[in-house]
Amino acid sequence: MTLLTINGYLDTLNNPDGLFRSLTGFTVRRDLYGACEIRSGNNSVVFRLDFGSRPFMLKCYTRHKRPSPALYDYVARSRSPLLTAARILPQEIWVFDYNGGGSWHDVVFAPWVEGRHLSTHLHEALRRNDREALARLARSFDRMARHLLGEEFAHGDLKPDNLIVTPAGEMKPVDYDALFIPSLAGTYAAETGTPGYNHPARDARFFDKHIDDYAVALLSVTLHALSLDPGMYDRYSTGGTLFSPPQIVTGDSPALEHARSLFAGRGMHAQLRLCRLLESQSPALPDLGAVLEQLVPERKPSYSDGDLLLTERNGLWGYADRQGRTVIEPVFSRAGEFSEGLAAVVLHGCRHYIDTTGQVAINGSRYSSLKSFSEGMAAVCRDGAWGYIDRNGREVIAPAFVTALSFHEGMAAVETGQGWGYIGQSGLLRIDARFDRARSFRDGTATVEKEGRIMKIDIFGEPV
Repeated sequence: MTLLTINGYLDTLNNPDGLFRSLTGFTVRRDLYGACEIRSGNNSVVFRLDFGSRPFMLKCYTRHKRPSPALYDYVARSRSPLLTAARILPQEIWVFDYNGGGSWHDVVFAPWVEGRHLSTHLHEALRRNDREALARLARSFDRMARHLLGEEFAHGDLKPDNLIVTPAGEMKPVDYDALFIPSLAGTYAAETGTPGYNHPARDARFFDKHIDDYAVALLSVTLHALSLDPGMYDRYSTGGTLFSPPQIVTGDSPALEHARSLFAGRGMHAQLRLCRLLESQSPALPDLGAVLEQLVPERKPSYSDGDLLLTERNGLWGYADRQGRTVIEPVFSRAGEFSEGLAAVVLHGCRHYIDTTGQVAINGSRYSSLKSFSEGMAAVCRDGAWGYIDRNGREVIAPAFVTALSFHEGMAAVETGQGWGYIGQSGLLRIDARFDRARSFRDGTATVEKEGRIMKIDIFGEPV
């Protein structure tokens, strides 16, 4: 039996005359040193063949293996933009053995996908400590993954070496030998993917539309976490992967806990949901699609204050519309009503303001308490003192008060060391802090208490 090696295929490509059954008139793409350009994996090597100005991929197997005709017939006929129309050329290439003999072997032939592997982009961005490049990769992966989950097929071996980032920044999977297609339902998997990206319980019996679930969640968490802290890779990676699936499933992953703290501090609740999904005891993650919808939202209807109502599930809070349909998944340990389009929430111990799509509008993780927005400002507590922020999250009135209420009619009741008074939006006292208690202004008057006497005052602080 002929020993199939990269060098064996290179010998044929370097002198191809008479060694191909059907392919003619091509040139092999070479590097600056004249060597054939290749993409190699565990079981195959890929060459680029140029037929004039048209580039194609030639995939040759380095193990004695025949690609599945049913699988590649499906790929050739598919209209999915995620699949390139690859087809099998049976007994196409002659490979010599060390005795001067040889044999014919099947290859896979397809149009060339321009771009570079995700692994190449990832390591370059890590080397540069380029958070924005890593964030772009995360967004591109999430878009591709959401589309992939909507297809009737599944890839079966998602990993950075099997994802090409195109010049336009889009991501496309390559290498289809582990693909699940509908006609294979009820059969065993011929390949079970790469362990570093798969659930420990995945085996040949687990072969259906959900075979990509765990890898999708793991890669998304990996890219988003590295975009926030590229140094994680040096601290936690083993064997080329940031996370260890066995450690995650057993609840013993320091890397995942670090990722959780990063996401919580920035209010990234969809990524926190992915972290929880990764701890599943099953390789199938039925809720994954809903999380990807949060990560890559389609155009959503706009909501006004009062349109979204608090809803509770399993001790966590979210929001539903008036018909009871969930709009923002219950993921918050505490949540307030929407006011001026924003709501204060607590996520994994961190406080934030979210908008009506559920996205964090203001990162409030440095504050210990948040109040609702009113008249464009919200009271916040930092280091035991209360102040105010605007809708951009800027501290427009520095924390200096014992307690602070919301603005109404241009003034807010605040407690100082001398008592309660009222400030304007400049932060200066407009009514001296001389009261024992105070409430907000309504219709030009406010209720206050002084020495046991309850009274109403006007905007000048005078009794009415």
